[in-house]
Amino acid sequence: MKTDLERKHKALRKKADGTEEEYEWCYKERLLGVRADDTGPGGPTEILQMNSGLPVGEDSFFKFTLQGKNELYLGFEQALFKEAEAEGRFSYPGDHPLASEFEEQTTAMIRECKGEGEYLCPHHPDEAGAHDDAPDSTALALLAARSGFSGEILFV
Repeated sequence: MKTDLERKHKALRKKADGTEEEYEWCYKERLLGVRADDTGPGGPTEILQMNSGLPVGEDSFFKFTLQGKNELYLGFEQALFKEAEAEGRFSYPGDHPLASEFEEQTTAMIRECKGEGEYLCPHHPDEAGAHDDAPDSTALALLAARSGFSGEILFV
């Protein structure tokens, strides 16, 4: 039985002569790397590594330490504030169904510095229902892109 990641999709692409050709593709073939919050033994990244057939390697595991979160969110901030046409600038389609959730979580983040002020450590507000999954997964995707693993993105 095929998973959704293995299901074939049809698309059109332009050839050099200007004509179009139909081709088939699946997400599993296009995924170059997976990045996820490493919650330790038995966590989702380890389960993906053992059972999914996806390209999950040791570099897929990201621990949210002070140093790691600092690197992660400094890269996120740099991508957000680059010039409009600059390579590596982060943007997203405002009409995407998840855009409002992303914006709500990202703008609610509390920007805090820890470790005598040298580590940027943003986090969600300490209130019921607050989340930081969208900004964390976006920052992980940007980290993967900076590492040379950009392509289709799988959020876990």
